[in-house]
Amino acid sequence: MKRIICTALICILVLTGCSATPVAKEQQPETTIPVYYLAGRVQASEAADLSVPFTGRVEAVLTSVGQAVKAGDPLVQFDISEASAQVKVTRQTLAIAQATLEKARTGARPEQLRQAEATAKAAKTALDNARKNLKRYQDLYNSDAIPLSQLETAQGQAASAEAAFKNADEALAILKNGETQAYMVVLEKQVDQAEASVAATEAVLANRTVKAPFDGIVVACPAKAGETYSYQTTLVSLENRDRLTVDAYGPTSAVNHFKVGQKVKARVAEQLDKEISGTVTWVGNTVDPKRQDVLVKISLAPETSLMAGMFAEIAPVQ
Repeated sequence: MKRIICTALICILVLTGCSATPVAKEQQPETTIPVYYLAGRVQASEAADLSVPFTGRVEAVLTSVGQAVKAGDPLVQFDISEASAQVKVTRQTLAIAQATLEKARTGARPEQLRQAEATAKAAKTALDNARKNLKRYQDLYNSDAIPLSQLETAQGQAASAEAAFKNADEALAILKNGETQAYMVVLEKQVDQAEASVAATEAVLANRTVKAPFDGIVVACPAKAGETYSYQTTLVSLENRDRLTVDAYGPTSAVNHFKVGQKVKARVAEQLDKEISGTVTWVGNTVDPKRQDVLVKISLAPETSLMAGMFAEIAPVQ
């Protein structure tokens, strides 16, 4: 009887096992974890440390850290008193040079010509009289009627009268015929030099106002009103954050995952839960001898929370 019961139990177990339907395993959704192959520093597409090529005292600081500025906006104003005085002097010199050149080009006025003619005529009369007087004294000296000193005095008077007539005659000829070409060239060069001096002093005056070279954000402003700053000392630091870039580096095996135009993901240590999109703009084809890796340039999408200097990791978009 026991043998019959055992045999029955075995049959039941076998039949139950054969008829059981296997339970299907629940399928888990596949997730793709980005692999950050490259790393580098975030930097602004445009950045500048503004300074001046002179030593001067700051009169006013017109900006502050964090302020958005437009190209051409004044940022720092230096004292302009000395520069303004130099501009005034050079402009006066230019006006004189231009007037002299214009006078030479237009020629003499009628009254100047009449005056020059009268001066030349008087000088000719004085020369004729001096020559007659010299001849008379020469005759008297030859007859031993006067001493040598009187003859020498007459000779000096004649020489002076001749020089005066020559000068008056040349002045009259210039007024009649105009200045010589060589003299006109000299006058024109003087005007050119005066214009260059005005331009130089006006440039110095303009440099007394430090202006923004491009649209951007003021990230540092060490300049202070009343302080004197020397040549090439940084006064304001400016960045254009409308377009941020990353110079990312990695070994050749990592760089092989990137190509120009490819979309990428970037994350920074300060915001690990946030991904910033970007595009590969350049892939290097040489290994840096110092770093022993390859450079890949990335252009990032505008993101107000990013700042230059942040360390970023780059992953390709699958």
